[in-house]
Amino acid sequence: MDEYSKKHLKEAKAAVSARLAAADVSRYRLSEVDSRIEDYVREVCTRPEAHNLFEQLAVERFLHHCRVYGLNKAHVLTFFQFYEMLSFPGQKGRCTYRLTPVQAFQFAAIYGFYDSEGRRVTHTAVLFVPRKFSKTTSSAAIAIYDMLFGEANAESYTGANSQDQAKKCFDVIRGAMRKLDPKGKYYTVNEQVIKSRRADRTAFAQCLTANARTKDGLNASTVIMDEFSQARDATLLNVLTTSMGIRRNPLTVIITTASDVYEGPFYSMLQGYKRLLLGEFEDDSVFAHLFEPDVDDAEGA
Repeated sequence: MDEYSKKHLKEAKAAVSARLAAADVSRYRLSEVDSRIEDYVREVCTRPEAHNLFEQLAVERFLHHCRVYGLNKAHVLTFFQFYEMLSFPGQKGRCTYRLTPVQAFQFAAIYGFYDSEGRRVTHTAVLFVPRKFSKTTSSAAIAIYDMLFGEANAESYTGANSQDQAKKCFDVIRGAMRKLDPKGKYYTVNEQVIKSRRADRTAFAQCLTANARTKDGLNASTVIMDEFSQARDATLLNVLTTSMGIRRNPLTVIITTASDVYEGPFYSMLQGYKRLLLGEFEDDSVFAHLFEPDVDDAEGA
């Protein structure tokens, strides 16, 4: 990174820190939705040294969305309650997990904003997170939520880079579904797909791999790309997202940790998400929450 770019980012950090310090968080009444959302927002606003520039900018955009669209309490709490009832693997066996404040913020940003026509504002969510960040449980919850409560013909796809990665992702989804429907009365659960048995729903969830043949005839409603920073090309992502055209509330979630694959598609996409957060262009349909060191932190590492 050249000195001009470093200077620009340092100036942006100082500016957003000042704006957030002056923000009246109480006016948004976030605690009336869930106190964890307000806890995280206040933490970012009051402790700039503990949070990176793009994390701060994501909070600022969230508050902007609250002003423009309002935060839909019912939709947010419905997802929170759903997530916290799901059974996931843990060190001592299957268990449920309570959302952390940062997770509560992320899911509120994804599911909490709707336009005047009742359409969800967020169509793309990018979660660039550290390791050990509940990435797998988040992916599973989003996939299952769409299959159970999305459109009657929902198609929820989780994209993986390899068969092994796909199996790990889908094992978590299958395990949670078997706990919800232990007798298989409402859903058929097998190694590659989960399908509804209900007469009024044809919804299903499936995990696909990047090295599989191009899929035709898809009508994706939710697409989750796991560890997309390691992908060598965007073929699977493009096939899935271009199939979403007729969906009322399509959702693409890229949830990934850092990697050294700089020639892959995610690296250039990441630069675009940074420009969005920096205000170089506007797109309210994208929620980007990026965790990476600030310039000074990176130089001191």
